Amino acid sequence: MPDIHIHREHQLGLKEARKIAFSWAEKAEEKFDMECVYEEGDT
Repeated sequence: MPDIHIHREHQLGLKEARKIAFSWAEKAEEKFDMECVYEEGDT
C-alpha cells in the first residue's frame, strides 16, 4: 500500500497542530476504512 505524507504550513503551535493531525487521522480511518500511522517528528 502506498504511503501518503501530508505537510501543511500553518500558524498553530506544535501542540495544537499535533492534536488536529491526530484527530484528522482518526476520522480518515473511519471514513475511508484505512489505517493511519501518526508519527511525531522533531519540529
